[in-house]
Amino acid sequence: MRKSNNDGQFVLGAVFGAAVAGIAALLFAPKSGAELRQDISDEFDEFLIKAEGYKDYAMDRGADLMDQAAEMRDDVELQIRETAYDVRHSFDQAMDKAEDKWEDVKSDAKDVAEEAKKEAKAAGQELESEAKETKDKVEAGAKQAEKEAKHLADETKDAAKDLKDSAKESADKVQKAAKDAK
Repeated sequence: MRKSNNDGQFVLGAVFGAAVAGIAALLFAPKSGAELRQDISDEFDEFLIKAEGYKDYAMDRGADLMDQAAEMRDDVELQIRETAYDVRHSFDQAMDKAEDKWEDVKSDAKDVAEEAKKEAKAAGQELESEAKETKDKVEAGAKQAEKEAKHLADETKDAAKDLKDSAKESADKVQKAAKDAK
């Protein structure tokens, strides 16, 4: 999960760096104030489109993580069912053997059957406990993935807003400088 956080920080840094570089290039270009404001507006619109793409990527990645968690949960549930079936099947076989020998060794068979029941019950309880733990872990992982995806989307949105505010301030300064220059 740490890797996906680093990816998000890299993407956010790349978007911010590209926007700052674009604005810097526009500010140092020899153009009139109207052309400069139009270029800044165009750059900002392009940045918003890219930011929307990164947001979509983050949401898609979060959905993929949710799908992977659901698949893992389904696989674990299937494994638990198969293991429970095997335990039940083994138990059934032990009971059949005990019934076949019941007439010959009643007292011994009774003891064996009681012990088999205890072991099966203990195994069932252990399986149930492990299944609950696994389910809780999968759900926690899914919730964490969703939380990280939302966090990445929020960071991208905040960065876009900050960049928009910064671009507006820069445009206002340029406009004021242009007025002062007249």
